[in-house]
Amino acid sequence: MYPLLLNVLLWLLLVLAVGVAAVVLWRGGDERQRLVLLLAFSWLVAAPFGLAVTRVFLPAQFLLLLSLALALQRLIQEQRRPLVLLLWSCLIAVALANLQQVLFPTLRLYSRIPFAAIARDAIAAADDRNLATIAVSRHTLNALSLERFARPQLAPYQQLRLLDVKPVCNSFPKGNFVYVQLMEEDGEDSDPQRLCGEGVAVQVETLRTYVPFAELGYNRLWDGNLQDRGEVAARLQLVTMPALAGAPGL
Repeated sequence: MYPLLLNVLLWLLLVLAVGVAAVVLWRGGDERQRLVLLLAFSWLVAAPFGLAVTRVFLPAQFLLLLSLALALQRLIQEQRRPLVLLLWSCLIAVALANLQQVLFPTLRLYSRIPFAAIARDAIAAADDRNLATIAVSRHTLNALSLERFARPQLAPYQQLRLLDVKPVCNSFPKGNFVYVQLMEEDGEDSDPQRLCGEGVAVQVETLRTYVPFAELGYNRLWDGNLQDRGEVAARLQLVTMPALAGAPGL
């Protein structure tokens, strides 16, 4: 993680450069460039309402970089060297930050969910019971956050298994295993008892829950659009899956 001072400097650089680019394109750009600028800030409109922020934010991030590049082109033509240096510095800093995330991703999408603690608790629960498998639901990107912290801590005999994005009963390992059930999304279910039905004797013991949904910091508009997320951010469970119901041996 970057030192705090460097984070602050990068944030100030980005805000200043984006502000300059917005003014340059809005005042001197053509209609197409102004449209790119508006789309680059579209996520600000979507965010308060709990819409598909990821689907809106990622294209907007690309268009924001395009806005910086278009503004830089105009400033170069106008030979405004201080502002050219500012925008070049911002583009280089953003490129290096993205490269760092590609090589060493933090994957911490929710700052209030303690992914490191969940991974540590899951491995400790497996160690205490001599269990070789830790399963994780995978219908959200949160699974990648958990995987990042868990894999370096696994014992040689242990394995981390990410379930199918849309799991069914056969997606689960057989026998006893530790299961991290992450927050649901878009109505997708990852509860082994519900997925396997009453005809399969699945035993589930909840060892611990993490962060009630009400404490994740969503506003009322978000709450209205995210009712399918469940009551907590994650559950640590001990699951016993009959051999006929679970997946083939691992």
